[in-house]
Amino acid sequence: MHTKVSPLRVVAANTALRLKALLDYEDGAEKRTAGDEWLFEGPGTVQYATLCSCGVGVWRNHENLP
Repeated sequence: MHTKVSPLRVVAANTALRLKALLDYEDGAEKRTAGDEWLFEGPGTVQYATLCSCGVGVWRNHENLP
């Protein structure tokens, strides 16, 4: 199996990425259903599955959170 290497996304403190499950899958202990949306809050490095899409926005200081 050959897959492309993709860069990790670094999420700064007081910011978040909006992620959305494209298909049903399990992420460790978390079960995600297609259409589920959640925030990955920084600081941290996120490595999301290809089964997710990353939202366009980056939220700072929890302003305008969906």
